[in-house]
Amino acid sequence: MSNNTSIEWTDHTWNFISAYAGRRRGWFCTKRTKACANCYAEAINLRLGNGLTYTPNNLDKVEFRVETKLLLDPLRWRTSRKVFVNSMTDFFHPSIPDWMRRIGFAVMMCRPKCWFQILTKQPEKMEQFFQDNTLGDCFTEAMHRADDYPRLAASLRAFEGLEMVPAQWPLTNVALLVSVGEQKDADEFIPYLLRTPAAVRGLSLEPLLGPVKLESLRINKLMPGAPGFDWLIIGGESGKKARPCNIEWIRRLIQQGSAADNAVFVKQLGAKPTMSGIAYAAALPVGIECKHGYDVCPKCDSEDKPLYPKLKHKKGGDWSEWPADLRVREFPPGCEPRT
Repeated sequence: MSNNTSIEWTDHTWNFISAYAGRRRGWFCTKRTKACANCYAEAINLRLGNGLTYTPNNLDKVEFRVETKLLLDPLRWRTSRKVFVNSMTDFFHPSIPDWMRRIGFAVMMCRPKCWFQILTKQPEKMEQFFQDNTLGDCFTEAMHRADDYPRLAASLRAFEGLEMVPAQWPLTNVALLVSVGEQKDADEFIPYLLRTPAAVRGLSLEPLLGPVKLESLRINKLMPGAPGFDWLIIGGESGKKARPCNIEWIRRLIQQGSAADNAVFVKQLGAKPTMSGIAYAAALPVGIECKHGYDVCPKCDSEDKPLYPKLKHKKGGDWSEWPADLRVREFPPGCEPRT
């Protein structure tokens, strides 16, 4: 599964690692946080993949494999692009062997004009991988498997001849992002991310299930001189089982990101954006009504009752329906595909 995608912050998905249940090819991940409850990848896997839910009891029913054709897809691309790596299976899932990640990074090494975006809920495994493996190990792994992947080996030989193989982490065309749905996730996951070498570090705050205060980590005091974030992706939950997302949570994250010179990308408000009635009604674009059919609603006009605006876009992804200050879609400097 290597496809163009409608995900707003990327151009292409690249799923070269599959999970087989018998003869059925699909994907697999393990739900870890509250944000995983309504996983879109699990829903796709149930319909089009191996038919398994993303629960720990199914882990021993799958075998992870590298799909050779998909692995080599980036070597065939003639144009640069932003690439979401393993959108269906967490690239740093603890049950995926490191050799699969090493050859994945070898491919990324060969495509310096593409930006590879890796999003994980397993930041401790991510940190451990970069401690245990060098870029040289990735190069060696690919060359060791030259019989299986001759085109990759040939590309790496060409890079070696041009002295283009990087000496050490990070790869300059790879962004590492950690998924955070609520404060608990932020407090647990962010320190691992900050200790991991990366050209671009980011947080995917989607689905956003509660307010998140990034400064609550006291990062500068805990890790003096430590790098911060480059990118915040923010979004409410979509789908039939979507949970509410208060747009004040989004607004405060935008403010925190801007204050720290982070690029901020608001993907969507979600299927159930909420806010106290009078405050949101005052900020809504003209013509957007609450669920009762009013621009300013007497039933919603209370500071302690959430307002569910009646948006036309089912995911809350049309920013013409948003309050103006939430219309922010930025990328880190240089993170667009290079030509």
